[in-house]
Amino acid sequence: MAKYKSRVRNKYMGSGFEGYVSSARTTEGLELAKKLQESALTGQKLLNVKIDQDKDEAIEKVQSLYASGKKLEDIQAEILAGKHPDLTGKFIEKTTQFHLGKVKAAETIKAIEADKNNYDFKDPEQSLEKFYEGFLPNFAEQDNSFTAGFASQFNIYKADEAVKDAEKRSTYASEKKIMEGVTIIDAIPTSELSNNLTATWNSLGIEVPNSDGSSNTNKLYTNDELQKVLTQSVAKIIAEATTADDLLRADIILSTDLGFGKDGTALKTLGDRNTDEVLRLKELLEKKRTALEIEDRRVADEKEDTDVKSIFAEASTDVEIATPDGVTTRKRTYEENLALRERLEKYGNPKYLTAFDTLIDNERTIETDPSIINEMIVEIYSGQYDNQEDLLEALTNNNVDVNSWKSILGFYSDYKSSKDKGDKMLHLTNDVYNNGLISNLTSVRGNYLNDKGFEKPNYGEAKKNARFYMIKEIYAFEQRMKEDPEWQKMGEFDRNIKRLEFMNTLGSVTTSMFKDDTNPDTTSFEELEEIENKKTEELQAKKTKYNDLGITTMISDTQENLESDLKGLKATLPKTSDAEGVFGIGTAEGNFIPFDEPNTKDFNMEYVVPFLENQLKKYMGDNVFTKEMMEGLEQADYNAFRDMIIDTINDPRVNVETVERALKNIAGIK
Repeated sequence: MAKYKSRVRNKYMGSGFEGYVSSARTTEGLELAKKLQESALTGQKLLNVKIDQDKDEAIEKVQSLYASGKKLEDIQAEILAGKHPDLTGKFIEKTTQFHLGKVKAAETIKAIEADKNNYDFKDPEQSLEKFYEGFLPNFAEQDNSFTAGFASQFNIYKADEAVKDAEKRSTYASEKKIMEGVTIIDAIPTSELSNNLTATWNSLGIEVPNSDGSSNTNKLYTNDELQKVLTQSVAKIIAEATTADDLLRADIILSTDLGFGKDGTALKTLGDRNTDEVLRLKELLEKKRTALEIEDRRVADEKEDTDVKSIFAEASTDVEIATPDGVTTRKRTYEENLALRERLEKYGNPKYLTAFDTLIDNERTIETDPSIINEMIVEIYSGQYDNQEDLLEALTNNNVDVNSWKSILGFYSDYKSSKDKGDKMLHLTNDVYNNGLISNLTSVRGNYLNDKGFEKPNYGEAKKNARFYMIKEIYAFEQRMKEDPEWQKMGEFDRNIKRLEFMNTLGSVTTSMFKDDTNPDTTSFEELEEIENKKTEELQAKKTKYNDLGITTMISDTQENLESDLKGLKATLPKTSDAEGVFGIGTAEGNFIPFDEPNTKDFNMEYVVPFLENQLKKYMGDNVFTKEMMEGLEQADYNAFRDMIIDTINDPRVNVETVERALKNIAGIK
């Protein structure tokens, strides 16, 4: 019999037994339930994945719609209208609303930032909460998820802005308090500042109850604020000072002993504190003092120049006196000139007095070469006179006509004003003037060429004098324009158009002046304009008078009708043969002895004059020549009218004598 061998191997519990047939420990129902459970878990996981995907797609969809330019309200309306079915459903509605809330928060923040300038944190009636109210949506009409989404975005912005607002308000309150302290210090007169500054300043550091209700006290001004009151006071003085004397207050504040602190420590002076702020103020103070001292000297010099110029202008002009017959003038008396001289004496400048004595010397009858005056004006604008006294000395030394002093000093005043403003020499820097000078000198050159086209020896002198004249007139033009309101409104382009027009006219004037003579009488452009304007005014006045009297029409009609009827007039003009036997002399016996030919003069008076009188009256039409016309006609125009009749008829019997007699007869003048 074979030996039995067990097939069981006891490795570990639960490993089973080889050859063992186990019995069922679960039923089929339980197994099915288990499978269903596993299937349900897998399905839920898949569903969750699907929901998450839908939510992500919904967010992307909302972002896409917003990015396309649609507003939140538009998106919500489209969802309600069913235009976006992918944004509805119980699984994604909350997500959509939450994200729409975030979108609205972004819109609200953007709107607030755009209108932020209308929020004034300094206004006690305003607050951020009140300011935001006009921008927030109506949450009562929105889903809770929308509100939560809005809050998640907006509250971060709100909290950050609240911190900034609090900081601004705190800083402003401190700055306001400091400026109030500055105002208190400002109220102390400068004469009392040394004695009262310390006490007034210390009074600002009084203790006040704590705002939180605790028993601890606060200071009205902190130590830092107290120092800023002083530094701001100094800064304000430096900023507002207009003269060097105004800085005295700053010196007093910086150098006044501030007494002792609460613990007995000597506070010394503000100037002893080598803080960055105090050191900066000291530097600014010295810079401002230097600048004001320079400005004070400049203002004083300008005032002196203006006063001296005014004195010389008065001395060089006669006194105007109003009379019932109009304004007349007289020379200044010795006493009046002496009073002007005394005004000059206060400046203590002997050059002024020398020049003045020269000016009022009535024995001087100097006619200065115009080119010398023009050259001096060019020298003025070239910066060759450092001051007005040097110019006055030059006027004296060059024996310049005293009648020219006033205008020359005016040019110097204009030059100084332009220089102080930083303006450069226009005749060199302005293209219109620079190019105009070159072009006009080219035209002048044409007058100084010989038959072969070469320059004459005198052209160099003529060129120099012509250039000086034009430069002088350029600056005279600029002076006139500065007083023109329309010029002041113009831009540089329009001004250059006016300058171009002026240079073209100046070129014509200069070319007509400078022909063969190298130094002609260069009448100023302004005087030429005045002369031309006067001529124009006189011409217009004459034209108006002639029209009113009917002279213009009378002359025109006479000439036209005369020329039209000339052939007939000549055919009927009386001939001496028609009067044979009429003219003669008487004898002693009283007998009349006729001549073959009549006396010409008698014949003209007897026959020609009545004939002309009748014909001319007919030609004149409705405007018959009258005594008023005769008196209103200027002599040159009367002569021209008379000669027109004579020249048109062209007959020896129609001469000055016969025509004038006929015209006088028509006018009723014997």
